[in-house]
Amino acid sequence: MPGEAGNGSQGFSLGESELNFQTNIDNLFAGNLTLSLADEDGSTEVGLEEA
Repeated sequence: MPGEAGNGSQGFSLGESELNFQTNIDNLFAGNLTLSLADEDGSTEVGLEEA
């Protein structure tokens, strides 16, 4: 698969990362949100993982 292996670009890069936010809504419910951040061809894409 071309482009999948080899040295990365110079500088700091996370590749693909996830941000997770959690909170208690009240005494019965809790909220959870997971967003994925990926570098695709020089642009950053944000995706919804779980809601």
